Amino acid sequence: MSRVCVFEDRDKNYDALYESLRKLLDEEFKVERYDGSREVPAVTGDEAVREFLLDYAPAILAVIDWDLSEFKQGVRRAAIRAVAEELSVPIIMYQGDDPHENATARLRRWQERRIVIPGKSPPEAVAEKCADVARGFLRIHLALDATTDGPRLLETLRSVLEPPSGAPLHLEQFAVGNQELLRLPADRERGLRDPESIRFIATWMGYLIHNRILQFPGPVLGNVAAAAYLAVSLDELRTEDVAAVLEPARYRGPFSGSLPGWWRSKLDVIITDAMEDEDATIPLGLEALKRRLKRDVVGGTCREGHVLDEPGYVCILTDSAVCHEHSAPEDAWIPQGADRCRIHAEELELLQAWLGL
Repeated sequence: MSRVCVFEDRDKNYDALYESLRKLLDEEFKVERYDGSREVPAVTGDEAVREFLLDYAPAILAVIDWDLSEFKQGVRRAAIRAVAEELSVPIIMYQGDDPHENATARLRRWQERRIVIPGKSPPEAVAEKCADVARGFLRIHLALDATTDGPRLLETLRSVLEPPSGAPLHLEQFAVGNQELLRLPADRERGLRDPESIRFIATWMGYLIHNRILQFPGPVLGNVAAAAYLAVSLDELRTEDVAAVLEPARYRGPFSGSLPGWWRSKLDVIITDAMEDEDATIPLGLEALKRRLKRDVVGGTCREGHVLDEPGYVCILTDSAVCHEHSAPEDAWIPQGADRCRIHAEELELLQAWLGL
């Protein structure tokens, strides 16, 4: 039984979230709520949270409301986060953004050990995201448990994601140089079998997949990134016949329920398969789809209205398609390996002016 531990201070909100979660999660999961109504001394608040998260089995996910002001003294959001991080329990937070958080801070969430549901969402939407995240972390745990000689990070990452040919080396760029690896014991290359190490690796790997690989286009492209890469409109990408052609490239790994995407190397195969004898170069994705579907396909444009005549990118500040001409790379704000990310030139100028660069 996998535990989903919820920290929600309002009964009405919890009841709505619980009902939605129970409909979405199967019998492998048990949803439990932390009792914040009892007075807990500040010095023992951390211990109360620790006992709840571990209890008869460590939580597979800690779901934390942003505002816990109705909890009794002794337990606060920051303390819950700190204990969960110490125990390597994955965190997902909902119901609001930090008003003091700027755009660059939001971009750096890929460096954090938490998942954030931005903005205020209805309980059903929060539950759908939490359920997908819980299933994703459980899937990673099961993959790690199935290893016979202890989990080796890159090998396990590949086994969990099942990348197509051409993607593994690209994926490794996301895993290289991350400080999380430094927390592992020196014998990590021989594999680790104790439950705490398994839990730590599963949590780190889940954040790597969710916060970096799936949200910063590189080997896996989301909707906007895939449309830009293929040089088609976002509406075309969502049409039934285009989706059918691209289906072999669909990403089906952890968190794909809430973060759908396509393997870029598989999209390349679909494009090259549409080549004709007279082609001197590999055609644009737009042309490949026209050939496959035998109909006109609406082409894509960048944010400036420029027709995409080559594979486009995604602006990481606005989540819009951009072309090479009207954008710039900004490696300081994206994880290594996310090579389909750029920043719209005008947005970059505004950001540099705001930062005084």
